[in-house]
Amino acid sequence: MKTEAIEVRVDLHVHSSYSDKPYSWFLRSGHSAECYTLPKTVYETATRRGMNLVTITDHDTIDGALELRSLYDNTFLSEEVSARFPEDGCVIHTIALDITEAQHAELQRLRGNIYELTQYMSQEGIAYFWCHPLSDVNHRLTKSHIERCLLMFRALELRNGTRDHVHEDRLAGIVSGVTPETLAGWAEQYPHTPRINLEGRYAFTGGSDDHGGIAIARAFTTFHGQPTGASLSSAVRAAITAPNGENGDGTTLAHNCYGVTAGYFRSQLGKRDPGEKNASSASLIKALARRKTLFEQAGGRIDLEEMKDRGHTQEFQDLLLGFAEPALVQGWREVMTTTFGAAFQGRVAEVADGVAEMIKATLLELPYILSYRYHTRDRKKAHGYYESFGLNEADKGKLRVAIVTDTLDEVNGVAIGLRRLHAEARRAGLDIHLVGISNVDRLTIDEDGICRLPSVFEHRLPEYPQLPFHIPHLPSLLRYLAEHRIDLLQCSTPGPAGFAGLLAARLVGIPVIGQFHTDVPEYTLRLTGDPTVANLTRMIVGWFYRSMDRTLVPSEWVSNLMRDMGVPVERIRRVPRGIDLDLFYSAQRDEHAFDEYGLNGEPKVLYVGRVSKEKGLMHLAAGFRALSREMPGARLVVIGDGPYTAELASQMPSDKVVFTGQITGEKLARLYASSDVFAFPSETETFGNVVVEAQATGLPVVVADRGAARENMREGVTGLVVDPRDPEAWARTLKQLLEDKNLRRKMGSAAQAFAQRYRMDEAARGTFDEYLRILEELRS
Repeated sequence: MKTEAIEVRVDLHVHSSYSDKPYSWFLRSGHSAECYTLPKTVYETATRRGMNLVTITDHDTIDGALELRSLYDNTFLSEEVSARFPEDGCVIHTIALDITEAQHAELQRLRGNIYELTQYMSQEGIAYFWCHPLSDVNHRLTKSHIERCLLMFRALELRNGTRDHVHEDRLAGIVSGVTPETLAGWAEQYPHTPRINLEGRYAFTGGSDDHGGIAIARAFTTFHGQPTGASLSSAVRAAITAPNGENGDGTTLAHNCYGVTAGYFRSQLGKRDPGEKNASSASLIKALARRKTLFEQAGGRIDLEEMKDRGHTQEFQDLLLGFAEPALVQGWREVMTTTFGAAFQGRVAEVADGVAEMIKATLLELPYILSYRYHTRDRKKAHGYYESFGLNEADKGKLRVAIVTDTLDEVNGVAIGLRRLHAEARRAGLDIHLVGISNVDRLTIDEDGICRLPSVFEHRLPEYPQLPFHIPHLPSLLRYLAEHRIDLLQCSTPGPAGFAGLLAARLVGIPVIGQFHTDVPEYTLRLTGDPTVANLTRMIVGWFYRSMDRTLVPSEWVSNLMRDMGVPVERIRRVPRGIDLDLFYSAQRDEHAFDEYGLNGEPKVLYVGRVSKEKGLMHLAAGFRALSREMPGARLVVIGDGPYTAELASQMPSDKVVFTGQITGEKLARLYASSDVFAFPSETETFGNVVVEAQATGLPVVVADRGAARENMREGVTGLVVDPRDPEAWARTLKQLLEDKNLRRKMGSAAQAFAQRYRMDEAARGTFDEYLRILEELRS
């Protein structure tokens, strides 16, 4: 009587504690196994999660599978064989299903030669498949190896529970183009390769590739038949199996690593007497305890029994991450606050203790760091193999760029410019991601698509308390780069975020470019007055930009600064900048715009920007005092805020100057357009957004003869240039423009026309085109 076929579910790639000879140097150096899950636990977990057929596929051993078979009927012997191409040592992994002990011995004897191994398995009728085909096991896999494997294998692991869906998509794309003609050509090209598959028909399987006991059955294989190894083998040979379950990502891999780590600690502590200390294990456990426990952090939001039943699904994975990330961030904040607090107060011993705690904190989250690094590089390689077959993804040319900045929520030229670029890019369908740092507990993305990373330490300079420095949580940044498949990272500031971005890009293996927005060394000199500190800052900033693959600059002035810092000229790229011309235009002029500030028709000189020493406002103040002696009705209007406000106010007669504080949006545009002359004394500008905005509203501008602002106006046409440190030059020039209404009108009209070249949409498109050119250069 024929038995009725049922749906069989089996995880065809899962490990047990018998996988105890790791290939990873990192695990070997720590005397760690690859897995600590007992075979019985594998079985119980798999069946609880819906598997009605179970096997274990340990690396080059069947001991775990033998133990399983001695306990349960619906099990069979399998193993993951590490095979080599004899000519170059390239390693690939293949899983042999439903084998005997004698066959296992022969597989181990032959695994040094993949050709002999596959020939043997084919002749013996063993069902076998190629594991994670587009993963480079020992950094030797090439297109040629893939072609030979597609001749030697009839079954492929399509879905792996620790690999990105990109692996599955790219492998499916490659296989879809394999025809009998293709295989015949490869057979002729590789005459020593066994011609096992000349039809181009493949069976596909799925498996969790679980090592930590967490993700068992996350991915699995289904077929219709009987829950036996023989029935499965027949289904594989008939190519009627199907992969099921979920792909993985960097977080999946990290949680697997945590599972292995927990098993390692249990094994180490179990080997010792209760009174004997394992220094490394005990210290890490104590460090974790100080962050409370992950389960306390969960606050009852996770049902452990349900997780045991349903498994490490994406839903549960996100939930685990949702409380693990804040716990790790909080731990870092405690360590960093204590350590830096001791450093600022000169408590050397406490600083040393703090460094030790920082090392422990790093070790605690090392699984996340290493997993995101591996996952991103592995996915990138998979796509590289795909392209090597002459294939391209549908959105080829769709570049994904992340811009990391130390200043995002502050009101300054850098933050405003980056937000405008991001907003315009989104409108134009360009994939630009803006990433900042904030005092959030976990990575967040707002409705505008702007990402904020958790800050693990905040510091405000006494000279500039309005601009905080944040150190970002590195694993959160790595996760963002991995999950959003970022192709190119731009570091827009040489602060903690910029340095973290540089490190993160190098870790995950993506190109990194810098953009010079702020002359930090010059700012340092003007704020501190200390040349030694300024020179040290210049050395650090120079190293930062020399470490970049390319550096973007907004002006020739900045290009010269970069060359002076040792950045090779061939790595410097000038990119366009833009402003919101729909906001800043002359029609905003309103004769009542300054009524609330007590002004009624007086000649008005306008300054907009940070009120800080580096802007040279003391020179403008001196010039305006001289002007006031000849034009007592003139008024200076200062829009902005900063640490220099009180001191600047003390230098000016209170009835001659108006401080409005910070103003943005339409009100700012209206005040621009309703003024008479725009004055900008800064010598440290790398571009000068406000100079362009002023011209767009029809204002003639007066700028310093040093710095980049003068590159964004036309001397004698849209405004005038002065020696910013000469008070008489300021007084003379401002007086000329304020008294000559026709000259102001003529220059204002020319200024408005000149500013039209700074369209934000064109700047965004031009910048993105430069990104594409840079990436093409770096890939060639």
